[in-house]
Amino acid sequence: MTINLPKRPAGRQDFQIAIVCALTLEADMVEALLDKDWEDNNLKYGKAKGDLNSYTCGVIAGKNIVLAHCHTIGSNTAAQVATGLRSSFTGIRIAFVVGVCGVVPFTKEGNEIVLGDCIISTAVVQFDHGRQGPKGFDVSEGLWGLGRAGIEIGSLLGKLKGRKSGQRLATNLALHLQDLQKEIPEGAKYPGKEEDRLYQTVYLHGHRKDGEISTEYCVDCNTTAGICDRSCKELGCEDKYLRPRARLNGDESTPRIHFGSIGSSNSVLMSGLRRNGISRAVNVIAFEMEGSGVWDVYPTVIIKGAFAAAGVKAFLQEVELGDDDLPKGGMNENIEEILQGKDNECLRDLKITDPRDDKTRIEDAKGGLLDDAYRWIIDNKAFKSWMAATECKVLWITGDAGKGKTMLLSGAINEFNKMETSTVYFYFQATDVRLNNGAAALRGLMFLMIKQAPKLISYIREDYDQTGSLLFQDKNAWFALSRIFMQMLTSPFLATTNIVLDALDECENNRDELLQLIVKSARISTAKWLISSRNWPVIGKQLEHMLGGTRLSLELNKESVSAAVTTYIQYNVEQLDNRHHYSQPTKILIAHYLQKHSDDTFLWVALACQHLMKVKPWKAYESLQTLPPGIDQLYKRMMDLLQESEEKDILTTILTTVSIALRPLNIEELTRMANLPRHIATRPGDLQELIYDCGSFLIYRDGTIQFVHASAQQYLLLKDERLFSDGKHETQLKLFRESVNVILSTLVYNIFNATHPGLSIDEIEIPMIDPLQHARYSCGYFLDHFVSASCVASIEPEDSQLLHTFLTTCWFEWLEATSLIKISAKAIQSVADLYTHMHAQDISSSNTYDPELRHLAFDAYRFVGAFRHIIEHFPLQIYLSGPLFSPPINLIKPVLRMTPSIKISQKNTMPYHRWSSRLHNLEGHSHRITTIQFSPDGSLICTGSDDMSIKIWNSESGVLRTTLHSRNCISSIQLSPDGKLLATDGRASGEENELSPEIWIWHVPSEIVLQKIKVPSRFLPFAFFPCGDRLAAVTTRGPATIYIWGLESMNLSSYETESQDARDIHVSYNGQLLAIDFGDYYALFNVQTGVLQRKFVEISDDIGDVAISFKFSNRYVVFMDSNAICWVDLITDTPRRVPGPCSSLSPISLEFVPNTSLLGIYSSGNGQIDVIDLDLGTFVKRLSFSIGITHFKFAPSRPDYICSASGREGSLWSLEVSPKKDLKDQPQPSHTPYRMYFLPCGTKIFAKSPVWTRLYNAQDLGQTYETLLDHADLDLSKETFSNSGMAFTITTPRDGKCKAYYLEYGLEKICLKRQDVSSMKFSPNGDLLLVGSQSGQIDILQVKPLPSLLESFQAHREEITDIVFRPDGSSFLSIGRMGNVHRIKQWSTASKDFIRSIKVRDMMSHTTVSPNGQQIAFSSSASPYSTVITIRDLIKKATQTKFTTVNPVDTLTYDDYGVYLRSSAEQWNVNPSLSDVSASIVAEVILTVRGRWIYQGETKLLWMAPDYGQPTAVHGKTVALWHNLTGKLLFLELSRSRIVILPWKTQCIVTHTEG
Repeated sequence: MTINLPKRPAGRQDFQIAIVCALTLEADMVEALLDKDWEDNNLKYGKAKGDLNSYTCGVIAGKNIVLAHCHTIGSNTAAQVATGLRSSFTGIRIAFVVGVCGVVPFTKEGNEIVLGDCIISTAVVQFDHGRQGPKGFDVSEGLWGLGRAGIEIGSLLGKLKGRKSGQRLATNLALHLQDLQKEIPEGAKYPGKEEDRLYQTVYLHGHRKDGEISTEYCVDCNTTAGICDRSCKELGCEDKYLRPRARLNGDESTPRIHFGSIGSSNSVLMSGLRRNGISRAVNVIAFEMEGSGVWDVYPTVIIKGAFAAAGVKAFLQEVELGDDDLPKGGMNENIEEILQGKDNECLRDLKITDPRDDKTRIEDAKGGLLDDAYRWIIDNKAFKSWMAATECKVLWITGDAGKGKTMLLSGAINEFNKMETSTVYFYFQATDVRLNNGAAALRGLMFLMIKQAPKLISYIREDYDQTGSLLFQDKNAWFALSRIFMQMLTSPFLATTNIVLDALDECENNRDELLQLIVKSARISTAKWLISSRNWPVIGKQLEHMLGGTRLSLELNKESVSAAVTTYIQYNVEQLDNRHHYSQPTKILIAHYLQKHSDDTFLWVALACQHLMKVKPWKAYESLQTLPPGIDQLYKRMMDLLQESEEKDILTTILTTVSIALRPLNIEELTRMANLPRHIATRPGDLQELIYDCGSFLIYRDGTIQFVHASAQQYLLLKDERLFSDGKHETQLKLFRESVNVILSTLVYNIFNATHPGLSIDEIEIPMIDPLQHARYSCGYFLDHFVSASCVASIEPEDSQLLHTFLTTCWFEWLEATSLIKISAKAIQSVADLYTHMHAQDISSSNTYDPELRHLAFDAYRFVGAFRHIIEHFPLQIYLSGPLFSPPINLIKPVLRMTPSIKISQKNTMPYHRWSSRLHNLEGHSHRITTIQFSPDGSLICTGSDDMSIKIWNSESGVLRTTLHSRNCISSIQLSPDGKLLATDGRASGEENELSPEIWIWHVPSEIVLQKIKVPSRFLPFAFFPCGDRLAAVTTRGPATIYIWGLESMNLSSYETESQDARDIHVSYNGQLLAIDFGDYYALFNVQTGVLQRKFVEISDDIGDVAISFKFSNRYVVFMDSNAICWVDLITDTPRRVPGPCSSLSPISLEFVPNTSLLGIYSSGNGQIDVIDLDLGTFVKRLSFSIGITHFKFAPSRPDYICSASGREGSLWSLEVSPKKDLKDQPQPSHTPYRMYFLPCGTKIFAKSPVWTRLYNAQDLGQTYETLLDHADLDLSKETFSNSGMAFTITTPRDGKCKAYYLEYGLEKICLKRQDVSSMKFSPNGDLLLVGSQSGQIDILQVKPLPSLLESFQAHREEITDIVFRPDGSSFLSIGRMGNVHRIKQWSTASKDFIRSIKVRDMMSHTTVSPNGQQIAFSSSASPYSTVITIRDLIKKATQTKFTTVNPVDTLTYDDYGVYLRSSAEQWNVNPSLSDVSASIVAEVILTVRGRWIYQGETKLLWMAPDYGQPTAVHGKTVALWHNLTGKLLFLELSRSRIVILPWKTQCIVTHTEG
């Protein structure tokens, strides 16, 4: 019987049928009837955590089934198995309990049941429940019916009881029984009628002595007498007690099927009398022990009998689960119907190519795949050995260019598909940038994997949901893709897979990493790799230790290759003959010549036949004789012919252009890049003919011009100088010139006609006719051609001027275009390469570029670093944020004046004239960054965070390379000296759900956890040894214990010390000493013995933070206190001391500059890093920060680079902020306020920093301010303002006094003599000031003309944290707090009568009352990064609504109608029922600031650069931004069509024209 195999389940959840067997023999019979065993390919679907079962997965009767094996018999065991089954295989819809059973000999209907019959349940009865009485166990009182089968099963059973279906079921059972007897001849053999013996009911089956059976105990069987476990022959059972059997008297041997109820219990029934009694009571026809355990968990069918396995297969042939439940087929062609929404979007972004299309294209280009050309490899010994081997996972096929490796692999793929084995593949092609790198290969392989198993998409989604398409497009995409690929490769969703890689030698990027991945996969997965390439040692070296002899060299299989080439020749000669109609002698001569001169090279034959296609038939053989043997000789001959062509110049131009181009060009791109004559450019057909005439070097396919083979391009570039007689750099410059001309003539502002500058690239639609189609190559690669040319030759002034023109006229439009076509990461890297090249020439004093061009390149580099976020995601913001937030000396800034849709009039310059020292902002962590590390070469930055992740960044570009996910907050990370290993603190789930601490060792290149080292406590300081082979750690609580692990051997050494409470540990540069920080002193321990060798105590009286480093010379121990820096020179044993950089403020962090004698000291108060040279004892550098930082590190290879962390963000800073400028020119930043807002009157701005409280004058644009509190008054001040903003008060807990200010009286200040003020609030009309105290008293003061106390009353017994007036002033709320409980009381303003009280158990922050006075809204912190807004009904005293926001909430107010609740960053419609009112005020959309964006309603208006906008103040359409570098205010007036910038004394105006 032919069985259509279903699609292999992608995961455990796709199985819908389960079979449970209690005995091994029962399971063996089921396995013998499997049509397909999915474990034949070593596929393990695994099981859920805590599931103790064992499973076999396969196919029976065309249905995927999972077979669950019980470890013993009984219903209790079966119930446990079913429970585990449900946790692992969540999609099970029906279960079958299959095995042997006991039966009643005759049913009530008189049907006789004999050995071999099959019993199928219609219901199950659990009969071991009952009542224990004085005379025994009463079954009739306790029979438990578990019920009948469900509707679906019952319907099927009803069908199978019918005559026709029943006959089919019985016939199929007999057929399957025959199959079973073939598979298990002994186990499934019918024992014969003589073994089917039925004794009288009262006859006891046991050992007899003197013809009598013992009535108590059988010593022979160690059991109760009468139930001995021996055969009748051994026991000597007497035949005279046998009962006659009618069915056994005939010749019938076919088993019958019986339907009926089955009795189930947890014990074996071995009493005929008890059997008959139960059968009569509940009408059961069989007895077994597992069914009731499974019945409670799943819809269950019990199939029992000696050959029940055959019965279940016959039964499954009748089961129908629905067409969509069990799909069939190979590759999932309709995957888009399976994947929904974001999954489909992810798959589209993943797809860079469909390797199946590449296979078809390549086969077509080579004239088709001939079976006889590849068939030999299937029978090859090495190939067979690789196919059969389980340990050897790689077969490497090597051969020179043109030997037919590609067609061999295509043939192998076809064979694999015939075998129905999972196969994925990728064809490398050096001439196509889509197909010439390791990341593209992984994308192609993963695409085919998902085609076969759609659920694999989940492995990509975790990263894709965070980064989007950049996951696949970034230059560091390899690292994320390789990690995901390994997860997919080891997934239970995927069967053992054959992975085919063709032309690995044509992989130009990430080839070494790909080889490492192959080696690694062979160790941890069952995947098998078939690889082809030329015989390159660099490839063989990495594969040689794992090949195990499975290498197939085409040169060593000359006979097989020669036979394949002969077949190929015969095919091609026939194709030529079909076209030219050769004479028979000519055909023979051509075939003979091809055979003789091919040197068994397919490519030579293909090129020769391609040449013959153009030759007249009577000249064919003569022309063929002019072609030399060998590929290089043939290429040379092709070039010779090209030189003799009448179109030599045009053909040479095409070849040079295509050879130098960095990716295949389409027809239009070639026309422009080669600057072909107009009469050719306008006739694509003629151009294709010219491509055809290019000496057979090129081929036009898939809309692009490509080389016929990678060896053709290599020959032209490396072996034949005729094509580039003027040098390759001239062609590079030509492509640069043509590209710039295309850019200048094509790009304009808003080229895709986006409707608003706040739209992201995913929200901007591509026009029907893409205006950038012909400019894509130019936009992506023109800078690469310029840099490549300038590296080998001097650039002519006209080329430098052309670059200058681009930077000064089309810079913004180019950035917009690269963003729209999603190559901005590539563009940013090109700009960085340009600047790096010019900067390197500047250093070497060989720079020939104009100084202004060098400054332009520098500004371009700094611009893309500062505005990377909007360049990548919000292209039109480039025209707004870029000019506004870049410094005035930025030479590319004036470009904006030339943009038609943007007008700018600038009348002054900003006070900070240069780029800031911040190179990149590292954004991506959702919680604070806790630790930072550079890689040893300084190219990578690692950040650990409380969000349980480690992010790895590229230090040159600031691009996120990958994210590693831990199971807990990260407090420490360390990189090994070679940068390949990363150690992090971690926790793993231990027994009883407790968390056991561990140190995780990551392999950085592959991004996987190599080891998990269990440690005695959390927050264990650790450090690598210089060789990277060991890890040292020390305990932090109690007596310090030192641990040293060997990372390869995992040997552990430990030493106990007498010191207490270690803080940090370092290893000396030679690995002989451990330096441990114990807070009050440093100690050096011998690594080998653990003996204390030296102890360093305080040098000054007040020691602060301490740092030590042995990375540069093992020379210094440094101490830092509030007044001085102290260090000991370990070589001279000389202590030294110099005054600290800031005498009044203590440092918070010290870090050595790697491999130098420089030490960086960060002081929290002055926000700067001072660098001291310990050799000289003098300060040499200073870096001022615009933000407070918590951590910083110097880059090892670039001591002028510093990475810092502040909250959730990191930053990379440069001490060399601009060319030819001294660092001391930087302005010193003012302390950044942590809160800033407009007064209600809009004329003043209130600002608070850690060291001052100020009132800025908004009327003179922040030029003047009044200091309300200075450092002497520093404490957490509280303030409140009248609604007009003309009066306000401030109180400080330090002196407890309340200061009142009156703007109308010229900022007059009056101190109110209260010592315990806790809250204040003006009445809405400003006439009254209510002051709450810590004792719960409220003082009511008259404000005008001078404050005077009207009355006081005791409102609460606890501290009053806030007072809130109703908008009309008729009543007010006082809020008292005791612990986490707040009591809100409402009072009449006029009479001070108590109205009502409610209790709130949330922490209340900002509070407001609705205009009608019926609702109170307040905020409370849900987490460090989210806030809960709660609205409670004051009358009903119930919560009306509650919602969460991730935006900061520093104020809460209602609008005048009570429709909107607003904060400074957001507004919410909290009363949508007021639809008419809501519609009337919808136009009153306010400006808000959320993160780095200024919004109008829900529309993004303006992105703010990192040095601006923290904090901000908003009043109407005016936004005031704090400039972190200068401590000054920038005022913006914004609307949808107009942005007015009001900086300081004058203004510049920017107008945006929509559309």
